[in-house]
Amino acid sequence: MTRFVRAAAAALFACLVSGAWGQAVSVRDSLDRTVSLAAPASRVVSLNPSATESLFGIGAGDRVAGVTSYCTWPGEAASRPKVGGYTSESISLERLLALKPDLVVTGGPVHVSIRTSLDSLGIPYYVFEPSSVEATLECLADLGALTGTAEGAARSIAGLRRELAEVAARVDSIPPSSRVRVFWEVYNEPLMTCGSASFLHELITRAGGINVFAELEHPWSIISPEEAVRRAPQVILAADDHAPGFTARDLARRPGWASVPAVKTGRVYLLPADPVNRTGPRLGEGLRSIARALYPELFP
Repeated sequence: MTRFVRAAAAALFACLVSGAWGQAVSVRDSLDRTVSLAAPASRVVSLNPSATESLFGIGAGDRVAGVTSYCTWPGEAASRPKVGGYTSESISLERLLALKPDLVVTGGPVHVSIRTSLDSLGIPYYVFEPSSVEATLECLADLGALTGTAEGAARSIAGLRRELAEVAARVDSIPPSSRVRVFWEVYNEPLMTCGSASFLHELITRAGGINVFAELEHPWSIISPEEAVRRAPQVILAADDHAPGFTARDLARRPGWASVPAVKTGRVYLLPADPVNRTGPRLGEGLRSIARALYPELFP
């Protein structure tokens, strides 16, 4: 650890322990850790794009002191000082400490080593890694408590619940036998899809679809192209950051795929990546985009 890092950390720790003004707050993060602050945070560094969107979505954007180069929404977030990329290896601890955060919001396994450094420096952090819709709403509430924007978080959560309910009201009456069978392609080489433990699986289900690989317990699994063909999905989806070559015509060139119902009918769709991949305030938008692809007659 460099002399600069040690000095900056010491100064920051002194500020934190002396800052007993305001109301103390305590929440539990995605790792079920207790995160306690003497007062709501006023200088937050977010290392997780989903968390960055969430902070701005609940009205805590003015408390965001730094982000990563992957934090691109809203536009105001992209203008914040950058501490690096997404992985721990790409994040500069010196830049992070120079921003004098009183809270750092991290992602999951990708940030293990940076969390080790934060632990050693006594800097509080909150792990934002929800794996479900309800967990996402809980994380929004936690960020609201940690930043003194509980009212904004409550409004955001209420809005998201309305969006979820609107989609549910339209798809709940679809009988099981009429529900669309869906294959979500995460990667093409190797071919990967989402299992029942993934956030995408939940979105597919909430949108009224049937994930053809729902029995897979791991969130992300490598599968054989032959098995994907055998499952005969009626709709094939992917995020629009997918590798090039994802149209019905492209998929028909894969061995055996021309017979897949989704390929035969042209129901192969790329959806906006961030709303379907990021667990945050745009999850309602992501859910509607999936529902619209599955049931365009219900979501004109």
